[in-house]
Amino acid sequence: ALQREAASMTTGGTQHFAAELRAEAGVPMAGVTVQWTVLDEGIASVSPIGLATGTAAGTARIEARVSGHEVADTVTLVVSTGPPKRPVPPVPEGA
Repeated sequence: ALQREAASMTTGGTQHFAAELRAEAGVPMAGVTVQWTVLDEGIASVSPIGLATGTAAGTARIEARVSGHEVADTVTLVVSTGPPKRPVPPVPEGA
């Protein structure tokens, strides 16, 4: 299971997601690989280690799938535009 069901960030921000893998008896599973995927491309990207980056405003679903098993879970990620950047003042002529 994923450690969270939902998260939010601003464009350009990052958020790390982690999956806690347990067998049916509740025993932690070791040696399994989690594959991370963005189901709504264009809003966010996700690295192989679960680090998501917001690329545009919107809602994306991040999926964690256990390699070799029919087990998957998703988290909803809401990406909003970040605060406006302060404009850089023009350089005076001759400076």
